Amino acid sequence: SDLVERLFDVSRIQTGQLEIVAEPIDLVPIVRAATEVSAVLANAPTIRFSAKPASLIIRGDPGRLEQVFLNLLANAVEHAPGSSSIDVAVRRSGGSAVVEVRDHGDGIAAEDLSLVFEAYTRLRHPHPATGLGLGLFVSREIVVAHGGSITATSRLGDGTTIAVRLPVEPARTPSAGRTPAKPPRVTGRKRAPAEPAT
Repeated sequence: SDLVERLFDVSRIQTGQLEIVAEPIDLVPIVRAATEVSAVLANAPTIRFSAKPASLIIRGDPGRLEQVFLNLLANAVEHAPGSSSIDVAVRRSGGSAVVEVRDHGDGIAAEDLSLVFEAYTRLRHPHPATGLGLGLFVSREIVVAHGGSITATSRLGDGTTIAVRLPVEPARTPSAGRTPAKPPRVTGRKRAPAEPAT
């Protein structure tokens, strides 16, 4: 069913019908939830989660973003079976929220890094993998639809890091040139009647 849904997503992406229902959301609990779900996958190593700050407000589709992080974690579990742990970190960098998923597996050859987000790509890898090679492709398209970016860095024998960057929701401030109105002052004394106009 997961493969069928990914094929539907590819069709939606190719026809420009991938639906993103964006709203102000806290990214941290979304990533934490994906981490907790992935921790019970078969053969999953210890998954370590950290977030600084503890809350990061962005504008996004919570279901679609959880799908991204589940894809990244499932990919790390599948392709880095020898990894002692997977590290998931959420942080802020300037105007972006950054989520990094790092494994400590075999890594990816430099000539293959540019292919990891392409559809139906099966990289040369010592561990046979299942699926159609769509998870990272769909993840990239969802992130791009949110105005973000996704990158992969790796060294053979030193693991792989996938980094997702999403724009932080700007804090609401009073309109320029306008001073916020002061609340009316309430006292216990009655106001004197107004003088009649002359």
